[in-house]
Amino acid sequence: MLEVENLTVAYGDILALQDVSFFLEAGEMVSIIGANGAGKTTLLNTLMGLVKAKSGRALYVEPSKDGGNRGRDILQLPAHERAALGIRIVPERARVFPNLTVEQNLRMGVYGLSGSVDVERAFGEVYELFPVLKERRRQAGQTLSGGEQQQLAIARALVSSPRILLVDEISMGLMPKLVDLVFSVLKRLNDEKGLTILLVEQNAVKALAIAHRGYILETGRIALEGKASDLSQNPKVREAYLGGDAAGGSV
Repeated sequence: MLEVENLTVAYGDILALQDVSFFLEAGEMVSIIGANGAGKTTLLNTLMGLVKAKSGRALYVEPSKDGGNRGRDILQLPAHERAALGIRIVPERARVFPNLTVEQNLRMGVYGLSGSVDVERAFGEVYELFPVLKERRRQAGQTLSGGEQQQLAIARALVSSPRILLVDEISMGLMPKLVDLVFSVLKRLNDEKGLTILLVEQNAVKALAIAHRGYILETGRIALEGKASDLSQNPKVREAYLGGDAAGGSV
């Protein structure tokens, strides 16, 4: 569904990503694990069109009417066209609209999509996933707790019925109970709805536990890849990311 090939991104003379290649199949959940500064957020922002790539391509592959497959290099598309393809992001640190109510924040998720989304049904589905949002639907985003804002950010991405969901450091700053909640929601969406998810995380234990496959990103390069279950048992991965120092290390 998404094939990234030799993606390189630079900030001035500094290479943030170097020849990064990976793929994401339809209905799959893939986790990209890495420490702070590894390039995880840069990767997602580049896929969404918020950061410009220096080189490489990212093919969004979808079935064509003649039964074959056709790919479009989304790196050549403006951000709004990538969104129109059904690619959505849950950004790092939630980033809700502080002065809008919960319901207004959700409506921003379907802005420009009138007629293509059953809004009331979509709202009902996210309220079922996150009951606290229904209770708080008339409250301003800035009055929510950090955990509630993270739930709102996820819900806002979901109301548009995305084909690919990009999730950036969803566990950052959350209490363990809320981390369990948001990861269980991601797993449910993947298991029950077949939602394709690309998850970037420092919390390797949680991310690999719910993913089909994983990649280890170190200083802008893919250092290791494989089935999530295999990576979680890899001695080097366990030492660097699954032990006491989950925030750093190398494989």
